[in-house]
Amino acid sequence: MLRQSAALDPNAFYVNIHLGTVCLKRGSREDALAAYRAALEHAPDGMYRRQIEEQIRRVSTEPLNQIPELRDPIFE
Repeated sequence: MLRQSAALDPNAFYVNIHLGTVCLKRGSREDALAAYRAALEHAPDGMYRRQIEEQIRRVSTEPLNQIPELRDPIFE
């Protein structure tokens, strides 16, 4: 459902953040990276972008089970 939602409205970057978190928890590095990169592509300038860039860096280089989920900036 998250993939469908992201496809229907790519500007809703936070959907891809949720998708990345699900992929991260499932141990799928490539899917998590794809979701976070899609989120970054549509995220507004500022704090959100920095957080997403940091998450991409961590997912690219660290063991997945040691990376905390990226918190949803819209609902928190």
